Amino acid sequence: MTAHPGNLETLRKMEDSTINRGLRNGRFYLLAAGASILLVFSGFARSYYLRSVFGFPALPGFLHLHGILMTLWFVLFFVQVLLISVHHTRLHRRLGLIGVGLAVLMIAVTAAVVIRAARRGFTAFPETVKWPGFLLVSLGIVLTFSVLLFAAVWLRTRSPIHKRLMVLASLSIWGPAISRLPLHFIEAGSLWTSIALGDTCVLICAAVDTVRNRRLHPAFLWGALLILCSHPLLIWFGNTSLWARIATRLLQ
Repeated sequence: MTAHPGNLETLRKMEDSTINRGLRNGRFYLLAAGASILLVFSGFARSYYLRSVFGFPALPGFLHLHGILMTLWFVLFFVQVLLISVHHTRLHRRLGLIGVGLAVLMIAVTAAVVIRAARRGFTAFPETVKWPGFLLVSLGIVLTFSVLLFAAVWLRTRSPIHKRLMVLASLSIWGPAISRLPLHFIEAGSLWTSIALGDTCVLICAAVDTVRNRRLHPAFLWGALLILCSHPLLIWFGNTSLWARIATRLLQ
C-alpha cells in the first residue's frame, strides 16, 4: 500500500515546519554556541590555531592535548544545541554521554595545564607572574565551569534549566580567550579588563533571555551570580597568607 503523493507532501511540510520552528526557538542558544567557537578561535588563532602563520614556536604535547580537548568541547556544544533545535533528541542524549567524559578529561587536563603554566611563569598578564592569587583565579574558572556543567548534567531532564546552565558553563570559560583577543584595549588592559568583559557577556545573555521570556529564569539568576561573585571572592582569598602557603605547595 503506497501513500498518496498529497499525504507525503503534507508530511514533508509538517516536518519542515517543525524543524524551522525549532531553529527559531533555539536561535539564542545557537548564537551563544556559535559565538563561543568564534571567540575561542579568535583568541587563540595567533598562539594555537594559526601559530605557524604568526611565527609562534611549536607547542609541547600537553598543550596540544589541552587545545584539542577545548576545541572539541566547544564544537560538541554547538552540535548538541543544533541537534536539539532540529529535534534529534536521541542523538543529543547519546552524544551527551560522550560530552560528560570529554568534560571530565578536559577539566583534569586544564587544571594540570594551569598549574604547570604557573610554575613556568606563563601568563597573559605580566603583572600577575609573582602573584599567587592568579593561580587561584585560573583554577577557580575550572571549578566554576565544573559546578555549572555537572549541575546541568544532573538536571538534564529539566530542559529549561539544563540548556541555560550549559550556556553559562561555556560562558564561564570565555576568559582566557577574551584575554588573548588582538584588541589594543584588551592587550593594554589588566586581568580586571578581561574579567569585566567576561562578566558583561554573562549579563548580556541573561538580559537577552529575560527579554525573550519576559522573566529572569532562576538558572540564569543563580548561575550568573555564581560566575559574577566567584571572581572577587577568588581574588580576595588569593591575597591571603593561607592561599600563599597552598600555592607554594602546588608550585613545588
